[in-house]
Amino acid sequence: MKKEDFLKRKAQATQKFFQTVGLTQMPEAQRPAFLRQVRQTLQNRIGERLAKDLTEAELKQFYDYVKSKQPQQAMDYLHKIAPHHRQVLIEEMAKLQQEIKTDAKKILDNL
Repeated sequence: MKKEDFLKRKAQATQKFFQTVGLTQMPEAQRPAFLRQVRQTLQNRIGERLAKDLTEAELKQFYDYVKSKQPQQAMDYLHKIAPHHRQVLIEEMAKLQQEIKTDAKKILDNL
């Protein structure tokens, strides 16, 4: 995929996200920080759910890959030890989007 195509798709996905959660009125300047917070929250929730099903050794190996900046090995290992991780991501993203949508007015009022 060309870089231009990737950036266009990323921008479209970002706009769709803000529409889905009812935050299209959020100022552009505040969106990157908000998205970082959403991504971090999502990562934490996914990690917490997956960690419940993994052994200490599996968790250590996964985090070793992450710490050593080997993202492909980390993802390959995650596919092996937690084949349901995509479903967890989908479920947690849906929950988080609903929470944001429920609180959209409050979020916008506190900007």
